[in-house]
Amino acid sequence: MSVISKQIFYDAVKGVDCEQMMHPWTSNCYKSSFQHIFYSIKGTGKFYLIIYILQLLVKGNKLRLDDIKQQSLQLLQSTLFGSVFVITFVASNCFFRNAMGRFHYYIFPGLTSALSAVSIFLENPKKRGVTVTSFLYLMFEVFVRYLEEFNYIHRTTGFETFVFMICSAALLYLLRIVKHQKSNLWFFLPPSFGKSKITDDKRHYCPHRGSCWDDIINNTAKYFGFGVLVQWLRATVPKFRKILKEPSLLNPFNLKTLKLGVFTGLYVMTYKMTSCFLCRYRKEDSPLHAIPSGLLAGLAYIIRPDLTVILIAICNLLTLSEYHFKDKGLLPKWPFSEVAYIIASGILFHSQMVIPNCTPKQFVNLMHSFSYGKSTEINKRLWDYIAKSQELKKLASL
Repeated sequence: MSVISKQIFYDAVKGVDCEQMMHPWTSNCYKSSFQHIFYSIKGTGKFYLIIYILQLLVKGNKLRLDDIKQQSLQLLQSTLFGSVFVITFVASNCFFRNAMGRFHYYIFPGLTSALSAVSIFLENPKKRGVTVTSFLYLMFEVFVRYLEEFNYIHRTTGFETFVFMICSAALLYLLRIVKHQKSNLWFFLPPSFGKSKITDDKRHYCPHRGSCWDDIINNTAKYFGFGVLVQWLRATVPKFRKILKEPSLLNPFNLKTLKLGVFTGLYVMTYKMTSCFLCRYRKEDSPLHAIPSGLLAGLAYIIRPDLTVILIAICNLLTLSEYHFKDKGLLPKWPFSEVAYIIASGILFHSQMVIPNCTPKQFVNLMHSFSYGKSTEINKRLWDYIAKSQELKKLASL
C-alpha cells in the first residue's frame, strides 16, 4: 500500500506554485477564484438538484406548490453552502502557498478543507444532518480501513454482527424516547413513545393500529421493497447516461439486488414481532422493548454484511445522543455536530492525499461532483508530481 510521507510530499511539491497545482489555466489567483465560483455552482447545483427533485417525487399526490417553493429555497441554500466550500478551499490553498512559500503537508489539503467546511453553517439546519452523518461515517470508515490495512484489527462477520446488534438496540431505544424523533440515512423509525397510534381497545397494547400480523406483514413488505429499490438505484444511477444510449445495460433485479431488501425486510419484521410479543406479554408498551427488539433485529446483518450500515447506525446514535442530552440540559447548546463535520472534512481530505487506498470511493465521487471535477484534477496533478519526483530519485540512484 502506498503511503505518502512528509519527505515524499515535500520532494514532490518543491518549487510547485499554486498556479501549477490549483489553477494551471491562469496565473492569477483572483481570476481563478471567480472561475471556480462558476464550476462550484454548476457542480453543487447539479448534485443537489437531483436530490431535491427525488424528494419532491416521493411526495407524489401530496405535493403542493408550497413544497416546491420551500424546496427551491433550500436548493439555493444548499448550492450556496457547497459553492462556498469549494471556493474557500481553492482560495485558502492559494493563500497559504503564497504566504508560506510552499505547500504544507498538513495544511494542503487538510487544514484548508477544514476551514472550507465552516460553510456548513450556511446550509439549511434541516438538511445539515444528512451532510454531517455522511462525512462522519466516511471518516470512521477511513479509520477502520487504516487499522485493517496495517493489521491492527481483523474484521469478521460474527464480530460485526455483534457490534451492529448492540448499536441497533441502543439506536432504536433512543429513537423511541427522543423528543424530536429524527434520523439521517437510517432506514427505519420505530413509533415514538407517547405518540403511538393506538386504538380505543384496552386490550390493544401495541404501538400500531390494527392487528399485529397485518402490521408485521405490511411493514415487512414495505421495507423489503424499499431495500430492493435502493440497491437497484445504487447500481443504475451511476450508469444512467450509458443506459440512455444503450438500454440493454439496465440492471435487472437479481440476487444481489434482492439482498438489501431481504436485510431491511427481515430487520423490520424481527423488530415488529419481538415488540408486539413483549407488549402483549407485559400488557403495556414501553420504550425499553426497543432494546431486545433491536438486538434481535440486528441478527439480520448476517444476510448482508456491510460496514457502512454499522457506521451509519453509530453516527445516528451519536447525533441522537447529542439531541437527547441537550434536551435534558446535560450538554450545552453548542454546535457539536457541525464541529465534528469540520474535523471529518479535514481528515478525509488529508487521507485522500496520504493514504488514498483507505479513502472511501463515495467521498472521492462526492467531491468530484461538488467541484465539477476540479478536485479530481488537483489530486491527479499532485500524484503526477509525486510520480515524477520518485522517478527522478530512481534515476539519480543509478
